[in-house]
Amino acid sequence: MSNEITVRASIAVAGGPTRSIHEALTLQAYDVVQVPVDAGATRNVEVQPDDGAQLRLLLITASAYARELTYRVGPADDAPELRLDQPLLLLGESATALLGAAPTSMSFTNGTDEDVLVHIVVGRDAVQDQ
Repeated sequence: MSNEITVRASIAVAGGPTRSIHEALTLQAYDVVQVPVDAGATRNVEVQPDDGAQLRLLLITASAYARELTYRVGPADDAPELRLDQPLLLLGESATALLGAAPTSMSFTNGTDEDVLVHIVVGRDAVQDQ
């Protein structure tokens, strides 16, 4: 079974150009995860059930963004710590390959004084092309 996911985004520079995208992705599977991350806490999140080799979409948003809100891709503590200071959107095989090995898990650390709700949407092809 296929799922059609529509992605729309636009950028407008004051006094400059405006650009927008409207992409329709047909993917075999998707997952949506919402995870509360308490102030001062770290939460591990399973974001997809397999090795993630067919990851095609990753969207991470949060109820608040800060330099002190960070995430790591994968289970390793030695993975780089990245700031979630803005929403993150990766579309397509090349963009999601920037993550290195596609994640099955991520960890989020909230170094702020306020609780944060993190939203994750993952889209993938569940069956690898032969």
